Amino acid sequence: MNPTAERTFRMKFTKLAMMLNFMILLVAIGILALFGLIPFYSIQIAAVCFVLAGIIAYLFTKHYKRDKEWLMAQD
Repeated sequence: MNPTAERTFRMKFTKLAMMLNFMILLVAIGILALFGLIPFYSIQIAAVCFVLAGIIAYLFTKHYKRDKEWLMAQD
């Protein structure tokens, strides 16, 4: 793999790792809100967190498939 492609791969991997970490964080906050550890608007906060986590999961899957195809096309 040439240096330019390797640099691009690192950026794509970093993007996917950040998306996955943010999705896990949102799910954790949503679970904490459901258990009542957030005193105000706990159900609404949980719903927003779960919806955002679902959107990020969809985007993560789409980006993962696209980046995997790019990686398989490299030498």
